[in-house]
Amino acid sequence: LINKKKKNIIKKKIKNPLVSFIIPTYNSHKTIYKTLKSIKSQTYKNFEIIVVDNSFDDRTIKIIKKYFKEVKIIRIRKKILPAEARNIGVNFSNKNSKYISFCDSDDLIKPDKTMIQVNLMMKESLDASCTNVDFYNVQTGKIKKNFFLIPFNNITFETLAYKNLIATSSVMLSKEIFQSVNGFSDSSYFYSYEDYFLWLKISKKKKFRFIDQNLTIYRDDRKNSASSKSK
Repeated sequence: LINKKKKNIIKKKIKNPLVSFIIPTYNSHKTIYKTLKSIKSQTYKNFEIIVVDNSFDDRTIKIIKKYFKEVKIIRIRKKILPAEARNIGVNFSNKNSKYISFCDSDDLIKPDKTMIQVNLMMKESLDASCTNVDFYNVQTGKIKKNFFLIPFNNITFETLAYKNLIATSSVMLSKEIFQSVNGFSDSSYFYSYEDYFLWLKISKKKKFRFIDQNLTIYRDDRKNSASSKSK
């Protein structure tokens, strides 16, 4: 009876593997509620949320503690870059989590995103996947649906070497592939392009499965974006 119970638990874990959401925050008090709400609204329920906060005050943390008590918060006092924050988040993830899902603190994900990605990644034995996005312009309030016009299912290194076609908040990776390439480069040289560099490293080993569904909402705020301050 005990062995049968253990087998059922193992089967459940295999069928619905644990997903770790990693969210770096930096003075994100204006957007973090909606971001976390979108994750909490997922139809897929076996996940954990890890926020790595590098804000200069407690406003972001206060919102999280008030409305999302189950979220794991890691507070970093010294100034760090988003790449290091994400790496720290993965290091603090549950040892049993199979997949890592990234989400920036101002982006949103639609309710079925995690379910669709997990099911597809398990079905096709994938280590990396990304989705199409709705591109929301913060300045104009306009939304461009299905922003990426990609006519194929897989994004290869050769394609990525030409141009980055992957939105960070749409990505889900196996923890195994993330660790095999040593995660994000936390060198300031790659500031604002650390995600692109990671996709290139991964695509040398595995293809990215592109899911042509607009399951992610990317908020484009050029005025305050990291790329506007990068080299």
